[in-house]
Formats: sequence, C-alpha cells, structure tokens
Amino acid sequence: EVEELAFPQEENKEIEKPHLSSFKDIERYLEENNEEMMRILKEKETTDFLVSQCIRQTKKIKEQECQVILYPVLRRLVRLRKEINSKIETIQKEEDRDIYLSAFKKDLEELISEMDDILFESGVTIMSLPEIGSDYDPKTQINLGYVKVEEKDSSLHGKVAISFTPAYLFNDRVLKKAKIKIYRFTK
Repeated sequence: EVEELAFPQEENKEIEKPHLSSFKDIERYLEENNEEMMRILKEKETTDFLVSQCIRQTKKIKEQECQVILYPVLRRLVRLRKEINSKIETIQKEEDRDIYLSAFKKDLEELISEMDDILFESGVTIMSLPEIGSDYDPKTQINLGYVKVEEKDSSLHGKVAISFTPAYLFNDRVLKKAKIKIYRFTK
C-alpha cells in the first residue's frame, strides 16, 4: 500500500486545502498556484524530502513485488530441498546402499531438471558450458586455476581448458559465473 506524500509546511503558514472534485478543478488550481509551487519545489529541503519519500515508496513497492514473484519459487525450492534430504536419510539408514544410490542418482537428476524448470520460469538463463579452447570471458567466467601447455600448444594460452559449471544470467545480469580452468603457457 502506497502512503500519501506529505509536504513540509512553512512555519506559521496555514495551507488551505482546495476542493478538487474534477480534472478542471485540478487544472485551475495548478495554474493559479504555479508560482508558489515552483518556489516551494526549488527549496532544497522540499526537494530532498520529495526525493527521499519517492525512494522510500519505491523500495516498499519493489519489496512487495519481489515477495509476490519469489514466494512460489521459494516454496518449490523448499519442497525440493525436503525431498533431497529425505532421500539422503533413507540412504544412510538402508543396508543395501548400492541399490538406493542408483535410485537416488536418478531422483537427483529429476530434481535438477525440475529446478532448471523453476529457474527458466523465473527468467533465469542457464548458459551452455564454455567450450574447450574458447576465449576466456571474465564477465561470465571465473578461473579456478591453470592447465600448463607445452610450447607446441602455446596458441591455447589464455583459452578455456576445462569447464566445470555453466553461467547463470537473470535479465542479462550474471547471477553466477561459469567455473573453468584456463590454459597457461610458461617457458
């Protein structure tokens, strides 16, 4: 709910509240009081007050929007987390672990697929793994180390050697960088 803005008032000055019941009333009021409103708006404390009020209201609206958008996603993630935990507990209790481990692996693959669906529905793009030999992109990739190359392969220096995980983007912003290792040639 957005609260009404209250302008600071000058001391010892009563502000008469106009009767504004139509668009014409508002238009006339603005024309008659244009100079006074411009003078008030030019005062630094009034402008600062209005800006701070607008920022506060915008933050409230954004928080509410985020809650509405994220709530269903978070509920699904909590459910998936519970499922994973219950499967782990089952494996820890059972004696025939090999059977449960292979079933657990299959269940995890299904859960990851469902998580991918949730991310996709939320506007998250999962990039493909960086290709081996492609250029290193520090904006979307994080280097976890180096792989040494011989002089005959020195053209690979600075290129992707190993890809571990993909990058995740949300509205063209990087949520999580791809994890890679880079080729390095040293003499």
